[in-house]
Amino acid sequence: MNKNELFTKIQKTIVELDEQNLIKLTADENTKALNTIAEVGPGGDFLSTDHTLENYRSEIWTPHLIERRDWSSWEKDGRKDIEQRAIEKTKEILASHHPARLSPDIEAEIDRIARDLGCHDRNCRKSGSQL
Repeated sequence: MNKNELFTKIQKTIVELDEQNLIKLTADENTKALNTIAEVGPGGDFLSTDHTLENYRSEIWTPHLIERRDWSSWEKDGRKDIEQRAIEKTKEILASHHPARLSPDIEAEIDRIARDLGCHDRNCRKSGSQL
């Protein structure tokens, strides 16, 4: 896989992750809000309930790649489409992400497993190919 293919995969992954919302759904008494639903009833107003007031900030999701501004603001900022925003987000992540190093014990164990699989160097060159 060359750099362009890798970059494209990263961009697509970011868009997919953004589209999937990345929220973990919880089904507990608070999130089901059955008491509030019963209290409000058909045709009622959920916006004025204590439950909504207590929970809306943590439950509202704002997408980072999907454009939500008005047309003139979007035009003033260069009319970037979702692909352009994904490229910018990818570059931002690659420039700012600094993963923690593995401990020497973990690196040694990974090297041992790789050797057991027939890999002889860090690039795992085995029969002239990379894994």
